[in-house]
Amino acid sequence: MEEILRQTLKLSEKNHQTHIKVPFLVTKTYTQLQIQFDYEPQVVAENLASQAILAALAIYFPVGEQPPVRTFLPLFNLLTLSLSYQNMYLGCYHHKQAHQLITISHEVSSFGFLAQPVLPGEWEIQLNAHCIQSDNVCAEIVISGVK
Repeated sequence: MEEILRQTLKLSEKNHQTHIKVPFLVTKTYTQLQIQFDYEPQVVAENLASQAILAALAIYFPVGEQPPVRTFLPLFNLLTLSLSYQNMYLGCYHHKQAHQLITISHEVSSFGFLAQPVLPGEWEIQLNAHCIQSDNVCAEIVISGVK
């Protein structure tokens, strides 16, 4: 296995509901591409979560009809990723796991992704920051090629 990219991203509330492009170059043909994706913290601290929930309740519920904040606790930071090769969208898997191993190969790929030969060229991860409510979220992406 050969490491292609290792990148750590520091995210904050300013990244909430944004998309961050992480381009990478594959220079060889591999039988499989492995993407290890991890982020923390997953659970938003209760004081920050309560503030965010109160703000959302004011937007989506009339005064006097707002459910209690605790109904929506715990609140989770949510990051997912999408993948493309040579500008061809290969898929995504939007779920709440903070630790993921995504595999891409000609025969079979992880759920949500098309089977795709791992060929030389321009690849891109798009990190989807669905919800960032913590002060400091650390996301790490490690991409490796398997011969």
